[in-house]
Amino acid sequence: MCHFKMGGMRMRLLILKFYVFVCCACFETQEICKMVDLIAQRFLNDTCLVVFSNNGCAFKSVIPALYFDPYDTLLENENMDSETYKTTYLTEILEIGCNGFVIQTKNPARQFVLLEETFVLVNNRGNRKLIFLPLLEKSSFKNLDSHSIVETRSANYVPNLIMVEPSVTKNIFNLKTHYFGGTSNQSKEIIVLDTYNITSGKFLLDANLFPDKIKDLQGKILRAAVFHYMPYVVLTGNDTQNNSQIDGTEWRMALQFAKFHNCTFERFVSDEESWGTIFDNRTGNGVLGALVEDRADIGFVALYTWYHESLYLDLTTAYIRTGVTCLVPPPHRLPLWRSPILPFSPELWAGVVTTLIICNVVSFLLHYGANYIFFEDNKIVSAIAALEVAGIFLQQGLIKNRKELSWRTMAFSMLAVSVLLCTAYSSSLASAMTVPRYDAPINSAEDMANRDLKWAATHDAWIFSILQTDDPELKIVLKNFRIVKFNEIIKRSAEMEWGFSIERLSSGHFAVQEYLQQKYVEKMHLMASDIYWENCVFMLRKSSAYTTWFSLRILQVLASGIPARWEDQVVAEYLDYGTQKAVSKETFVDQGPMKMTVAQVQGTFFILFLGLLLALCVFVGEITLKRSVQI
Repeated sequence: MCHFKMGGMRMRLLILKFYVFVCCACFETQEICKMVDLIAQRFLNDTCLVVFSNNGCAFKSVIPALYFDPYDTLLENENMDSETYKTTYLTEILEIGCNGFVIQTKNPARQFVLLEETFVLVNNRGNRKLIFLPLLEKSSFKNLDSHSIVETRSANYVPNLIMVEPSVTKNIFNLKTHYFGGTSNQSKEIIVLDTYNITSGKFLLDANLFPDKIKDLQGKILRAAVFHYMPYVVLTGNDTQNNSQIDGTEWRMALQFAKFHNCTFERFVSDEESWGTIFDNRTGNGVLGALVEDRADIGFVALYTWYHESLYLDLTTAYIRTGVTCLVPPPHRLPLWRSPILPFSPELWAGVVTTLIICNVVSFLLHYGANYIFFEDNKIVSAIAALEVAGIFLQQGLIKNRKELSWRTMAFSMLAVSVLLCTAYSSSLASAMTVPRYDAPINSAEDMANRDLKWAATHDAWIFSILQTDDPELKIVLKNFRIVKFNEIIKRSAEMEWGFSIERLSSGHFAVQEYLQQKYVEKMHLMASDIYWENCVFMLRKSSAYTTWFSLRILQVLASGIPARWEDQVVAEYLDYGTQKAVSKETFVDQGPMKMTVAQVQGTFFILFLGLLLALCVFVGEITLKRSVQI
């Protein structure tokens, strides 16, 4: 026998040849051991077995088995409280990954509850199977209190239970389970699965001891946490408990599960907190809070593959792709006074200015070189040289006919460039002065970051998916996100200064909520790309018995192509057609040529005014300088 410690806990394993044999306090006779061996070999051969027992005796099994002290023993010997038992003892046991459990304790219901409460704390998840055995006292088995086990809240979440009870007939054991399906009262009913005769070592019926109870839930009522968010879930009317008043693409998906598994959904509406939040102490609000606190069995309404929530809940397979984008302020029309500078881009203007500077420098050097070569003493005036260059670029005549070949060559090259530039400028200016110009639209997250655009929604669930991003642009987008109330969004949308998040659905529609009114949406601009995209899932309590089957139904429905049809139907029936059309259309249209007005030539007159003002200042400066020299 080997002893070892794990996290301060003592574990005992018995290893014999190629099998692991456990010190197990659940069996007194070889016949009982044989019964457990048969169950383990047939139904638990894909995992290992964990045994909690107050009795002590070894049994032989073909699967690895581990023995641990139950809570009753530690409570008596070490006065350990239940929270310490869960966090420092059970968590390490469950992380091993075993899905089979044998419980033989003085208080099996208490051990069962502690086990289930710990399952939601660990990373390991699985379809666990539990076997409850009666205690052996004075060479006889004590009756197992099966009713106390099925009356626990934990029994509502675990369909795979076997309760072994000694029969009034000697050497006979009845293997029982709870109904699980049906109404709340029916689910607690105890039914006999099979009978085991320890004399013959055989099961009477040879029945399936772990039947798939999820396949037919017998009309069981499941609680679904939802809220009104079109087109995923649409609530109409005042009676939120009337199934005829709810629709939506995700609700229809849930109804497919209910149809195939013979169950119904009771809605748990969370309109006030919408998606909600999960706190570190495993409490929360909204849809997510209802799931983590076990107030609901399943939750949906545009839930994404959020990392933080995946630590506390089960996520089904993804069933639809959705993109988060924004309705942003439309491109603003550029001021008409800027018409003279619009023909060239800033980069081209920088090139023109640089060319002028280089030409002035070369012109000055040529003047200086000519004086040196020809031994002339012509005074070089920088202003005159600059005016000569400017005159050439403006296609004006030269002030003086220069005889130097080098200067004439430079003048010819400048004249050729000026002709091309002036022609390009003139043609582009005609367009700039007659056709409206707009600034660049906001079409991506990069544009949002560069413009430092604030954007808003009613809940921070819109940014859950990018909270851990390392992208510097998305970090700026995150910083500019604002959570505002319903009425505040209506006010802000009228001002056309913020962006507002919407969803781009997989079939080309848009999830635009009521707070974005059509009259304002028509004036906004839809971004060409998404800020990010995500996969929609359904969420359930951690280690839920429904997760596997729900994921399978989702895949089957997706294979049929029905979700695309559902989206078309729900959008056509419940969402405003005008708003859908306004979102997808261009924000502004080409207005064509417009008549010339004073506004178009404001920039030209501004250049004239600036030139006259500069000339006047230079003139005044010259007079002042002349008088000071004469004095």
